[in-house]
Amino acid sequence: MNGSQEDGPAVTEAVWMVSIIAITVAVIAITIFFLSAGTTTIFMHLYYLPIVLLAYHYRKKGFYWCVLLSLLYLSLVMVFAPGNTAVIGDAGIRAAIFIGIAALVAYLSGRLFRMNEVLAESEGKYRAFFTTSADCVFITTPDGKWVDFNDAAVSLFGYDRREELMDVRISSLYANPAERDAHIHHISEKGYSREYPVNLRKKDGTIISTLITSVPRRDPEGNIICFQGTIRDITDRKKAEERLNQQFRFLQRLIDTIPNPVFYKDRNGFYTGCNIAFEAYVGLPRDQLVGRSVYDIAPKDLADIYYANDKKLLDNAGTQTYESRVKYADGSIHDVIFNKAAFTDLEGNVDGLVGVILDITKRKNAEDALRQANKKLNLLSSITRHDINNQLLSLKGFLELSKESLDDPAKTSGYIIKEERAADAIERQIAFTKEYQDLGVQAPAWQKVGDVIRKTTATLLMRDIRLVADLAGLEVYADPLLEKVFYNLIDNALRYGGARMTEIRISSAVTDDGLIIAVEDDGTGISAENRKRLFERGFGQHTGLGLFLSREILAITGITVAETSEPGNGARFEIHVPEGGYRFTSRNQT
Repeated sequence: MNGSQEDGPAVTEAVWMVSIIAITVAVIAITIFFLSAGTTTIFMHLYYLPIVLLAYHYRKKGFYWCVLLSLLYLSLVMVFAPGNTAVIGDAGIRAAIFIGIAALVAYLSGRLFRMNEVLAESEGKYRAFFTTSADCVFITTPDGKWVDFNDAAVSLFGYDRREELMDVRISSLYANPAERDAHIHHISEKGYSREYPVNLRKKDGTIISTLITSVPRRDPEGNIICFQGTIRDITDRKKAEERLNQQFRFLQRLIDTIPNPVFYKDRNGFYTGCNIAFEAYVGLPRDQLVGRSVYDIAPKDLADIYYANDKKLLDNAGTQTYESRVKYADGSIHDVIFNKAAFTDLEGNVDGLVGVILDITKRKNAEDALRQANKKLNLLSSITRHDINNQLLSLKGFLELSKESLDDPAKTSGYIIKEERAADAIERQIAFTKEYQDLGVQAPAWQKVGDVIRKTTATLLMRDIRLVADLAGLEVYADPLLEKVFYNLIDNALRYGGARMTEIRISSAVTDDGLIIAVEDDGTGISAENRKRLFERGFGQHTGLGLFLSREILAITGITVAETSEPGNGARFEIHVPEGGYRFTSRNQT
């Protein structure tokens, strides 16, 4: 018989209160932090955790606290975003959603609480029923007749008198008469039946769910002379369990609607459940996740971090918030914030933890790209300003000399040629800044390399040079100017590959520390001396800025480029993409 479900001891209430207060304070603090930073859309999902916990544990009282928390969220938005009707309107809708969820959870929690009380009372009756032999106790013959039974049997089947039930054949009491033969066969094979589930029929036709425990009695020759045992009515318990299961299924469905990954673990750190968003994160269905640890779903270096933090939380209870990284099922690395809280059993002992993952990858990449771009733009502005000033000084100097040599046409002509060269240099500098001005302006994004190359070659005169690209499903995380990188590399090959060049090949290979994208040709190649200065600003036969710009574009997301060919064997540029900066999709690309 299952134990009854009762409210936990006083310490449980203290842990609940401290946990909820800590979570609520943390959520409010995070709200103020994000709003003061001008962010209005990332943090609001954190409110689900305190709202669900408040409404679930405190029910009606908790609902009122949830209303106050929702209104506080709306008030904070109005304070930090005054006059922004769109943001305030969205916040109002979210506050209404929070209140609606709180009302629903409080209602279901009340129902669940009452059902727990009903179930506890019912199971208490079953225990008393069992200890006092109030269960139906019977003796029957192999051919299905009663030998004897107690008064509880009369009540169980709804008869008024013992004599009336005595005349009823056993098989007719089975909802499906053929089930008795199956039951007897089970006893013959096992030697007994223990809590064998059978649907029986009462006098008025009502079907009841029962558990039958029965053993055969045999004569000296081993023949069965009768069956004796007990019948326990579990109809009410089954109905109550089904109602509870329905409530649990609803709560799971509710948690599945939360867009952030949510997970639960037992006291040993093994997963016991999650929502749909978490399934997508790990790439495993819920039934395959249950019973696994962090070491089964994450790289060891990350799993060590998760395990250490889980242990600290399980040892000390309370709540926990920390920033870390996760590796998604598609291989991409994301920056996240973990918000976790321990929960207790009925005796107040820590029984496991629940956690929510907030993905902050996009926010951090905006921030990182902006810092990189500002740094590079400041450096470029300084260099470009210095170069242009030098050329202007040179131009002014030659202009002065030209004025002084007007009576000497030969000298004046020479000075004019130098003045034109200085003006051309200034023009190239200005043209380069036009290309560089878009560097880092837009946030990096995942880009299909095959599509980027197709767009690039559409703007180049490929002549009779064959382009082979083996990049099936490859995507990289890079600045939107990635197209300019491949344009410069392919354009350089077309310009300097020589008459012997017939093919440009682009391929990729995964290595121990990332991914290599190789761009190579079968042309004349690059000398060892030129390779040393290849990516210097100003080096080259054209503007001398293309490869320098390409290196700066890639560097925004930590990608590097190098020329690795052997002299005379054609040019080969290797683009190294670090771990987490590339992924493969199912879609084929060429």
